[in-house]
Amino acid sequence: MKTVDRYRKGFTLIEIIVVIAIIGILASISVVGYSTWRVRAAETSIKNDLNSVKAAMETSRNRDNGYPTVLPDTVKASSGVTLTYISGDANSYCVEGVSTVNAAIKFTLKSATGEIKSGACLSDALQFVQENVVVNSDRFNADWANYTGAISYEIEWRINGGSWTGATALPSTYQKTGATSGQVYDIRIRANLNDGSQSAWSEIVTVTIPEPAITLAGVCSMGGSEQ
Repeated sequence: MKTVDRYRKGFTLIEIIVVIAIIGILASISVVGYSTWRVRAAETSIKNDLNSVKAAMETSRNRDNGYPTVLPDTVKASSGVTLTYISGDANSYCVEGVSTVNAAIKFTLKSATGEIKSGACLSDALQFVQENVVVNSDRFNADWANYTGAISYEIEWRINGGSWTGATALPSTYQKTGATSGQVYDIRIRANLNDGSQSAWSEIVTVTIPEPAITLAGVCSMGGSEQ
């Protein structure tokens, strides 16, 4: 005949709590480990894609004597990655790679250094507006606000829509002398940054050099009367 031990008991409340706590800890470790793995996988995909961008951009430059201003057609982003051409010209570029799962996972590729780094491209152009230019009959004076990370600046101008020319390694102000009255100057500025790259060009400011003002002394020298 089977007997039942009336003194036999199940798990105590404390034992159940301990087991639940252990399961929770193990689950947390698994979640953290999985999250870390996903972040690393996303970072690896972005970096691999940006290395592909770098190779494609160099191929285009060697073929066309300059970088393209869009991503080459041969560049294909991996699943879960978005590649964006942020700024550049025939001589430089900056491209961002971002995870579509976690937008905080972002890397950039800058042609100036050729390195892939965490963060975003500095896409904002240096702020430079009409009020920052003072024009006289034979010159113009330009100044601009400091740009974050700048170690020097470049200013360029073109006359009556011609070719760009300019000066480099400037502080935050510049005076162009020898201007001719009646000429139209387009002026733009950009910053040279401490990581070896450059900001985008500012908006173009257009000014016209005025005719010299006619003074009383000038009128008299031409035979005019002071009366």
